[in-house]
Amino acid sequence: PMYNAADFLKKCLESAVNQTLLDYEVIVVDDGSLDESVQICKKYCQENSQIRLIQKKHEGLMCTWIRGVQESSADYVAFMDADDWIEPNYLQKMFDAAKDADMVCCNCMREYEDYQVLQREKVQPGRYNKAAIEEQIFPILVNDGEYLERGVTPHRCAKLIRRSIIENNLRWCDKKIIFGEDFNIIFPVVQD
Repeated sequence: PMYNAADFLKKCLESAVNQTLLDYEVIVVDDGSLDESVQICKKYCQENSQIRLIQKKHEGLMCTWIRGVQESSADYVAFMDADDWIEPNYLQKMFDAAKDADMVCCNCMREYEDYQVLQREKVQPGRYNKAAIEEQIFPILVNDGEYLERGVTPHRCAKLIRRSIIENNLRWCDKKIIFGEDFNIIFPVVQD
């Protein structure tokens, strides 16, 4: 999703097109940007065949990333917001870890102007079947006992999710939500 992201967009797109994985698509959905974001993205589209730009009227973040999912054709979806960037081996590592999993999660770094915070997933690394998810993850999914801490981070970024599971759970996404919209998809996906 992209909306008035000119200040961050080049770093985001550079990281997206410079992946070690070769077979992937980058779908940028513009949510009616009023700055130079569209022009920047169009330049990247001309230089990189795996980028596709979709323009639409301003409807908000949830409508925008949902449109991206609907436009995608891959079996798995990884999300980035326009102010995010990923390491060159990010997609390769996520796909290698997937091995037919429904979702892969990884840690991420939150960058601020003068410091960084590593945001770790609270659940132990490993593969979880339905019984293990119900026993070990469900009890700490919404809150793990600490203030605003969860077993699985609710953000879309730093996750690779089977596209069909996202599509199955779009019915839970209330397009009127303008803050914390990731909860609307990640928690249902984990429970699917």
